[in-house]
Amino acid sequence: MAMTKLHPLEPDPETYHGFPVLEMHVGDPIPIPRAPERYAVMVGPDLARYLLTFNPPNNRGKRTRKIRQMASDMKAKRWLLTPQGPIFGPGPLLINGQNTLFAIIESGCMVWQLIDFGWPLAIMSVIDHATGRTNADTLHIAEVANSATVSAIATRVWQYGRLVGSTRSIEGMEVPSSPEVLEIVDADPDAYQAAARDGKRIYERLDKACGPAAWGTAHYLIAKVHPDRVSVFFDEIAEESGEARSATRELARFYRRRPQSATKTGDNREPLELMIRAFNGWVVGRSFAFPKFKGFPLSRIRPA
Repeated sequence: MAMTKLHPLEPDPETYHGFPVLEMHVGDPIPIPRAPERYAVMVGPDLARYLLTFNPPNNRGKRTRKIRQMASDMKAKRWLLTPQGPIFGPGPLLINGQNTLFAIIESGCMVWQLIDFGWPLAIMSVIDHATGRTNADTLHIAEVANSATVSAIATRVWQYGRLVGSTRSIEGMEVPSSPEVLEIVDADPDAYQAAARDGKRIYERLDKACGPAAWGTAHYLIAKVHPDRVSVFFDEIAEESGEARSATRELARFYRRRPQSATKTGDNREPLELMIRAFNGWVVGRSFAFPKFKGFPLSRIRPA
């Protein structure tokens, strides 16, 4: 291929992570080898736009949320080289990888990609059909204890930071990517484990009430503001040991045997909102009022 140029890398300019390097530019012809070949290619926004001109009209639609996640990882330097790069078939046509290329454009970054050339178009109907790894799977692979609960707590804490003070619903909201969740948990592992343990404890003590991740999210958020009071608050809920009509007793009574989906308002933020309101009342010796309407602003935790 006359257009092939080796990217000037050290110490071996011909390979990147063991893969032969192909320097591509806008306007270069797409290789169409007789048998599939794989190259490491540095792709920036301009080259990504060019490669997308080979995207067939019958390809799947853009996955906007996934594109935003990948772009965020690229900008934060969480993006890793994987075998799942763009794939080109004869024609030439882009068989796979359009969303990654859209993410490179959105991020504005230069990103290494492993690009395959020369695959038959028939694989378009069978690739990417397996169930993708979840954030919980990523934490499990990283040997994080209580991976499913910790993943859910980290996601909800991430969402709370973007929703607090607003009336925006969690429904349909984006979630952090797997590398981002792993980074979040790695930055505060003990606090997430403590939140997961207390969340499960209250869930079991209150006859499978609400959900361990909901209790755990409230525990994590409250502990960040009131580390000296969070244990007492959740002990009172778990033991139902608070005074009659206290915020902890009222919250435990309300949620005993009640699933998280059984809200009074129909708003999916209600469980976390009630837990925060209960704490804000409890910390100053007051009870708390149940919200009577949908669309309430998500409360902040009363400062220490």
